[in-house]
Amino acid sequence: MLELREPSVRLRRDGAVEPTDPQSRLGGQALLPLGVQWPRRQGRPLSFIEPGVRAYQEAESEARNDFEAFHRMFGWPDVIQNPIRLWCQLVSNGVAVDTAEGWRDPRVEGLRRGASEWRLLLQIDTDEDVGWMWGDSGRVYYWIREQDLRAGRFEKVWSVLQSY
Repeated sequence: MLELREPSVRLRRDGAVEPTDPQSRLGGQALLPLGVQWPRRQGRPLSFIEPGVRAYQEAESEARNDFEAFHRMFGWPDVIQNPIRLWCQLVSNGVAVDTAEGWRDPRVEGLRRGASEWRLLLQIDTDEDVGWMWGDSGRVYYWIREQDLRAGRFEKVWSVLQSY
């Protein structure tokens, strides 16, 4: 699990940045943001893996009583649909993944290994306060290969839009 850790910076409208600690743990109490309570349904706490991501997001949003955008630089994306690293790897190598047929392309298996080279550069969330709406409350993600980032080759960036 240690090799999956990636630092990120959460970007907020008020100009503050929140460096996130790239750590996790197994067991014990959940590591939740300050002021966020573990989500409950019908008076009982939800299990960690209950069709949970959406239920947690709904409960968290209700607890905050407002919508907060999740803009981010680097680290792990807040994904709405499918994993994006593989998508970037395939599309950048000429595999069309907008249909089921593209995912059956014989090159997919050979390219899968290279997906780990992709890094989240920037995530821009729907943000009603500044008038940004990506699809149906979606997010725009900008991805780049590690070696291209290190070399400053930003013309190699790929953008992905995901929405609900």
